[in-house]
Amino acid sequence: MDNIQTESPKASRVQVRLPEALMKQVRFRTDEQGLYADSSDYIRDLIRKDAEATQDPNEPLYEFLAMGAMADESEFSPTSLDEIKQIAKEKFNSKRYQ
Repeated sequence: MDNIQTESPKASRVQVRLPEALMKQVRFRTDEQGLYADSSDYIRDLIRKDAEATQDPNEPLYEFLAMGAMADESEFSPTSLDEIKQIAKEKFNSKRYQ
């Protein structure tokens, strides 16, 4: 079972038990020729990659809608539904493939 201890508002500690096969992989990735400085660096990168892979594909659309919801009324201009759809598609696609 994981043991989570909060160290500060910006960092927490997680203690994980790994079977030897997984520990071998950690050692391989963090040895002198490895890609990572230490096991923490490796685990953080794996978590970031997992977060990117599981990101809600609609997130850019939500961000776009939030910008409109928070905008000052003076920033609005008359726009047709087709124009709104086109702008939303462009914003979504530009963030999605970056």
